[in-house]
Amino acid sequence: MIVGKFGENCTVEGHGGVGGGRDVKDIGAGPGLPVVGNNVHLAMGSFILGPVSVGDDVHVQPKCFITRDVPDGAVVEVREPRKRVQKSGTGDDQQDVGL
Repeated sequence: MIVGKFGENCTVEGHGGVGGGRDVKDIGAGPGLPVVGNNVHLAMGSFILGPVSVGDDVHVQPKCFITRDVPDGAVVEVREPRKRVQKSGTGDDQQDVGL
């Protein structure tokens, strides 16, 4: 589903969507709906949810969920999750390692 206010030259690839979130605030597209700028590319499996503003010339990488405002010219990408690894020689002890 794609619902919101869009600028010119926007591309939305498959298996994603744009629409309302839980907040009913109106930022210019209707209650709870996003406003998307010009020249925005939303890659496969990505979503823009809620009353957020996405600036001009933004590229959203695959599988991203946008729930906050995005400034002009930004590239939005998924961060790698932290992984748990064993400390060498300590058996069950584990530590967080940011990758």
